[in-house]
Amino acid sequence: MISETRQIVFSNDELIRAIKDFDRNHKNALPPGKIVECTLKDAPLSARLLIDTVWLDKGKSAILNESSLAAVLIYACAVRRIPLPRRAKKSLRAIGNDLALDLTLEALDEDYYVEVDEPISDVCAAV
Repeated sequence: MISETRQIVFSNDELIRAIKDFDRNHKNALPPGKIVECTLKDAPLSARLLIDTVWLDKGKSAILNESSLAAVLIYACAVRRIPLPRRAKKSLRAIGNDLALDLTLEALDEDYYVEVDEPISDVCAAV
């Protein structure tokens, strides 16, 4: 079977920006303040956010699990008009302190293809 693989990598700064955009346009579930640090952790994949609050001496932290991170990246791609095929298998992977959205798209089944009686050179010339 033929498959296509694509990887969209978000730098740590872009990831923080995507998290802020997602939070602002959805539930505002994060504590108020400025995200000053985002640390990724594997197994299970998560992001620990350090949030600086002006009115407290000590910052707050928040943890985003893998499904929340997936929602953030998919939303960021939609906002930036980066096409994501619906039927692609999507997975996340930490690359250092960057986060990658991996897409794998399987080719359609053999039943989908139509046999052509003409030589391939004639078909290509017609196109």
